[in-house]
Amino acid sequence: METDRLISLLEVGRMLGGRSVKTVRRMIADGKLPKPVYVGRTPMLFLSDVVAYIEKLKENRKAAQS
Repeated sequence: METDRLISLLEVGRMLGGRSVKTVRRMIADGKLPKPVYVGRTPMLFLSDVVAYIEKLKENRKAAQS
């Protein structure tokens, strides 16, 4: 998987279980996701950052189950 490519906030929402773009923006504002990179006027995130966030969620779930 190519992890250094940029993905739109819509794609990020899909990766996070169908969350809306507004929710993704809220997660960025809350510091849960990194600030976006702008390509023109379009905010985008690196795929590797989103994958790292998902991995962090998995680790937190495992720790809570232990």
